[in-house]
Amino acid sequence: MVAFLKKLFSFGTKRAEKPSPPRNAEAKKPSTAPVNVFATGNFEHFSLYDILVVFSANNKSAKITILVKGKRAMINVANGYLELAIYHAWMGKDAVIHIFSDIEDDPQSQFVIKPHVPQMPAGKGLRLEPLLQEVAQMLDKKRNTIPV
Repeated sequence: MVAFLKKLFSFGTKRAEKPSPPRNAEAKKPSTAPVNVFATGNFEHFSLYDILVVFSANNKSAKITILVKGKRAMINVANGYLELAIYHAWMGKDAVIHIFSDIEDDPQSQFVIKPHVPQMPAGKGLRLEPLLQEVAQMLDKKRNTIPV
């Protein structure tokens, strides 16, 4: 009991010296994990529509960053759902429609696809299949391939 009380009351009176690192040793820098990238390229040979169909059919998740007409767009897909889409002032479905419309005018647009951890519970968000049908109809009208 006496030893415990001595320890308790002597707390803070003695300073424990921390061992200092050797002066010639270099400070270790935390290593950064390599950036995981699924794919990168432009839309000349592979369309955004095809990319979204693949992620929708396989219920995979990805973050797609797009540079179109010098502006940045982002689409997050998770398990067959649109989780987030941002382009200019548009968000969600409107952003996706405008991204497709602008890519149609600029086939040199570039993309980067990275892994994405879903932020929403499974089954939440906008289903990709109906959205892609709406995109296809919009592109057909823009290309004048269906009569009005």
